[in-house]
Amino acid sequence: MLLPAAFLLFSNTAHSQAMLALPNDSTKKGTVHIYDDPSLNTVIYAKKNVAPDEWQLSGYRIQLYMGADRKQALAIKAQMLNMYPGLPIYMDYEQPYFKIRVGDYRNRFEALKIFHDLQAKFKGISVVPDKIKYPAL
Repeated sequence: MLLPAAFLLFSNTAHSQAMLALPNDSTKKGTVHIYDDPSLNTVIYAKKNVAPDEWQLSGYRIQLYMGADRKQALAIKAQMLNMYPGLPIYMDYEQPYFKIRVGDYRNRFEALKIFHDLQAKFKGISVVPDKIKYPAL
């Protein structure tokens, strides 16, 4: 499709621009010149190549355990799987501690709904900020 006018498109960077230059006679072929910042491609392809299951956003989880005892961490994880089979459970190791965290909550209020129920079953739990998975659509 040929357009009878010339258009300039500018991005947010000072050096990036794409220009479509067409002659007045729309039956002739035009020329496209693209001037872009090489660092822009690095950012675009870095985001593009991340698998959707790795996308994360800032949110909250309920931390049930943080300690050096791996067996205790696994026992708490198994207990949670029996009590709440549909709730996502995460076990992380940051030397020297194992952490058991549950849920993917976008705000603290969402996390507090289940926090009060879990507080009666587990001692010393807390709502902590964490990177969470995007909610299912």
